[in-house]
Amino acid sequence: MSTSNTGKDDSGELRTIMEGLSRKETHAGIISCIEDVMREIESVGGHSDDAHQRTVALRDALNASAPVRRLPGELLVKIILDVKDDARDDIIKSISQLIKMTHVCHRWRVVATTSPTLWSTIYYGQHALGKLDMIRMCLHRSQLAPLEPRVEWQYIDDALRFLDAADKHRIAGLCILTEPGHELQNLPRCLDAMTNVVRLEQRMPSLELNYLDRYRLELIEFFVKRPPQLHLPAAHAARLRKLSVEHASVPANISLSSLRCLEMTSNHPNHTAWLSMVKHCPTLEVVRLTRTYLATWIYAFPGVHQGSSVTTGVGHWPGGVHISMPGLHTLALTQLGPDFIIAILNRFRFPRVAQVFLDFREHSAIRAEGSSPLSYLRAFGGMCTHNTLALSTLSLEVVMDDEDLYITTWSSRIPDPRRESQIEVIVPSRTVDADSGPRLMLESLKPFSSSPLTFLCISTWIPIGDALCLKLLRQYPLLEELRVARSANAFRMLNALYEPVTPGAGTLVCGGLKVLALYLDSVTDLTTHLMDMVSYRLSCGARQLEGLHLTTKASRRYSLRRDLYARLSEHLSGLVGEVQVTYDEGKLDHRASRTLRIHSEFDSID
Repeated sequence: MSTSNTGKDDSGELRTIMEGLSRKETHAGIISCIEDVMREIESVGGHSDDAHQRTVALRDALNASAPVRRLPGELLVKIILDVKDDARDDIIKSISQLIKMTHVCHRWRVVATTSPTLWSTIYYGQHALGKLDMIRMCLHRSQLAPLEPRVEWQYIDDALRFLDAADKHRIAGLCILTEPGHELQNLPRCLDAMTNVVRLEQRMPSLELNYLDRYRLELIEFFVKRPPQLHLPAAHAARLRKLSVEHASVPANISLSSLRCLEMTSNHPNHTAWLSMVKHCPTLEVVRLTRTYLATWIYAFPGVHQGSSVTTGVGHWPGGVHISMPGLHTLALTQLGPDFIIAILNRFRFPRVAQVFLDFREHSAIRAEGSSPLSYLRAFGGMCTHNTLALSTLSLEVVMDDEDLYITTWSSRIPDPRRESQIEVIVPSRTVDADSGPRLMLESLKPFSSSPLTFLCISTWIPIGDALCLKLLRQYPLLEELRVARSANAFRMLNALYEPVTPGAGTLVCGGLKVLALYLDSVTDLTTHLMDMVSYRLSCGARQLEGLHLTTKASRRYSLRRDLYARLSEHLSGLVGEVQVTYDEGKLDHRASRTLRIHSEFDSID
């Protein structure tokens, strides 16, 4: 966006641009402009004539743009939250950004200052000592909203004195920022002090314990040798709704009967305590257990306590006895060790789980004995038989590279990058070879044999075989979009598209296929085969393809690339709705399969 001395050119340009934009595009443009102005003001120490002129131009454009004037206040609050950065270790900067956004225009100021939730997160610590007026302003503007203070451990007494009785009454969640060397024995006293004026049923529904600078190398030895233990009074623990703890241990016998959300992160997890908490929290809705990468260095320190066995607390359960968690809708288990993850999947039932993330990868220093990628996938498949995950899966992507196997699903007909996936499973596949690879691929697809898939993407360096290709196409008759990577697998899939639904039937597999996308080392080798397949399917009554998308490695000779596109377009004219050819300069790997839209560089060629 150009800038003038008066700012009038900017205002006119903004108005002209916004007239042709949709509401969504207008929002994105406004947010981009605001961020640019903020960065410029900060870079010059808080004052810039040029930035001021651009702010004036932006304000004029906002007032002149009809779509923006019609935006409801709730949507403006969402836009402001998207721009506002709530980094937990820099809340002061986040509040400063929020204050600047109230100066964009009168409408923004009214909406922002009358929305208590925008100001409900306050920070008290070293960087806040000179900004107490700012904190008081946040307390005043958030009077009608629950308060969520984030307090550095060494300043918690000062924070208690700073908050009055009315503020303490509003506390809905407490985040404590601590560093190695700070003992947690005084936490019960602090909780009592912060909630002594609140009725018992309202006490501290949320507690977070987060570490500052936890990735610095010099902190590792402290973490692995002497992790601090979190002690909570029974009255507080029984009423907690959310517990989020980083790099601190929690007693296994703690009573968390009202807990809804459990988030535990540690470089050296106590599996016994974690399993016990999950087992004795029947009302859990969200479980996120994570082992951080710091654990890769624990063997560098002699004499380090290794903690409990992965299966401690699991093996003594009677065989065939399972614990059902009907309220759980989100389960995330990250690099906890395959045995521990398998133990949870085998012992628990999650009938209503709607979002699953399982990372079976293990740290280099910790290897599970007797485990294999096949056993990981069988455990995952067993979990899927006790809920509706497979039946609600409409889009499936299976990607295998040299390191790992990725399984991702969505509940939408076509993967939407703006929406979270339904299932994400990561399985290490370094030991997989050409002989065991097909079995691994088959096992990864088993849980979704009953899924009404409309989208399927297969990307693997392993030959998947003619039989598996045909089985997949017959298994998913509702398929609308098919994506296949690697020339050998694409050739086999094209052969399978010639086949009938059942032997001897006149109807071909996937008769409603709309889009076929292939990621190939060379398009030239498959051009004739591809054109023959399209013609044959049409002659047998299959639906006409709406899109044929080809991605291949770039050719240095532009004339060859142009001739190939012209040949395909001419030969498939009237047989395919749209032909797209994309040339990739880099390696064709699983990232190519995640490209949801492919644009041809030859669209303008006559």
